Amino acid sequence: MAGAQHKPTSHHIGEITTAATAIFLTLLGTAGSKPLEVGVISKQSHDVDALAWRDDLLVLFEVKSSPLVTYPIRTRLVAPFTEPGDNGPVEMPQHRLIDVDFRLQSLSLYLANRDVDIPLGQPSGAAWPYPELTKYVSTADGFLQYMEAWTEIFLGYRIPKVERRGRDTVLGYLANGWGDEIDSNKTKAGLGRTDDIKKGTYQLLKFGAYYRNGSPKLPIRGVLTANLDPLFMYTEYFEKLIDGRWAPGSKFRPSTADSAYQEILEHDLFYIYDAVLAFNRPVVNDPLLKGCFAFPALEKALLSGKLDDLLDSWF
Repeated sequence: MAGAQHKPTSHHIGEITTAATAIFLTLLGTAGSKPLEVGVISKQSHDVDALAWRDDLLVLFEVKSSPLVTYPIRTRLVAPFTEPGDNGPVEMPQHRLIDVDFRLQSLSLYLANRDVDIPLGQPSGAAWPYPELTKYVSTADGFLQYMEAWTEIFLGYRIPKVERRGRDTVLGYLANGWGDEIDSNKTKAGLGRTDDIKKGTYQLLKFGAYYRNGSPKLPIRGVLTANLDPLFMYTEYFEKLIDGRWAPGSKFRPSTADSAYQEILEHDLFYIYDAVLAFNRPVVNDPLLKGCFAFPALEKALLSGKLDDLLDSWF
């Protein structure tokens, strides 16, 4: 083999996670009392990753999503792998890169922290392995097994790395972005990478300065979206900024009451984050976005069957 590829490239991760996030945004946007359409910008060099719209509102999304855990695919071998030795074939050492014709194997998705295999069978057809995975999580037991496995890693990962002990330390190695030499910091889940927080914050400021401020008729709002917020870095990087507001200097004027002060109209103040739509802890600041992407409304819509036609159209 020429080399090892331990994870997809950042480019492909971005494409996949943006599309997956847009699916959840579509459900959230459709569930509200005033539904919004949602679309993805396929050109990655564009300022905007996705957008939502209706006649009286345009929402620009900066998406910073990345999975918490990438479970391995495994198969059971009929015999150990060997290589020539001085006295005949010897078993290969662990962590050796090898070629396996996986198309001939019966595979499973291995939930390592729970020692559970989700059977996937042999690879077949363009849709594989999604029908097999869907079948598994469609049962109550299968869904709960997967959720319990994911939740255990989530609870361990949200503990700061230097404070992890015992099993939480082990779980950290399953979470993407452990940060050790065996992994890459670029794969940290959601907004867990400080560079993503910084880039996301700049994009939200740009949305306000270049788009919202130049659109007097159609309200434009910017939303930072991620599957998970910074978790154990939230206090250090987000807490004091989450409801911060700003305005272009041209919007300020000398106070009529006291020349030592400047004043600004309320509607000329922008939130840094009109909303931070992290699925574990959403924060909505701007009144226009209240109710647009509400998880309680999504739950009610799902249980009432309001979203059945939309869900059926995807399958």
